[in-house]
Amino acid sequence: MARVKAVVAHAARRGGRVVLNADDAELAKMIGAFAAQTVLFSLDLEGALVRGDAARGGESWVAPAGQVVRSRGGAETALLPLDEIPITYGGAARFNVSNALGAPETDAGLGLDDA
Repeated sequence: MARVKAVVAHAARRGGRVVLNADDAELAKMIGAFAAQTVLFSLDLEGALVRGDAARGGESWVAPAGQVVRSRGGAETALLPLDEIPITYGGAARFNVSNALGAPETDAGLGLDDA
């Protein structure tokens, strides 16, 4: 299934972005396998993949303390409380928090700002 999910990621060109769920072990194995920049999201705030990517200047999305947070090159920006994303039920629906973490990067890839 991970290979099927990665078909689109392999089609992304250099200069583009691929958004990967770092909590999916099979997808995580593919980090660095694409021509496009890899952006990670994770519910595991202490995850080695997200921390290591941030240390290399990468970008990731996490949800500490009930906030959607973007990390770019180690600089963190809190963007939105989970309470304002109804599908997460204030952070209780963890699978929907994960889905919500992958979504903002799509906006960024389209050139939309954080507002």
